[in-house]
Amino acid sequence: MEYIEELVKALSHENPEIRGKVAGALKALEDARATEPLIKALENERDKEVRRELAFALQWVADERALPTFIRLLEDDNESMRMWAAYGLGNLGDSRAIKPRARAIY
Repeated sequence: MEYIEELVKALSHENPEIRGKVAGALKALEDARATEPLIKALENERDKEVRRELAFALQWVADERALPTFIRLLEDDNESMRMWAAYGLGNLGDSRAIKPRARAIY
């Protein structure tokens, strides 16, 4: 649907507050079509709050394509990013996530 495409375009808006709200809207939709754009936005985002919103949204989409991103985020400098990555890995229910998540927690 068009609304996903419009929201994805807004992930690159110059205003970080808008980018954060767009991430929240994509989270609410829980649509797997948002997975790749959320991953790309998360990799490029510098604003701490927007990164958190993007990771939270990606967690709710629960698409296995996010697995490598969540594993990388387990080593992020930001504690809340590591937490969302651990939750995201748990939500995926993918056996490949068990070891990285266990290492991060213990």
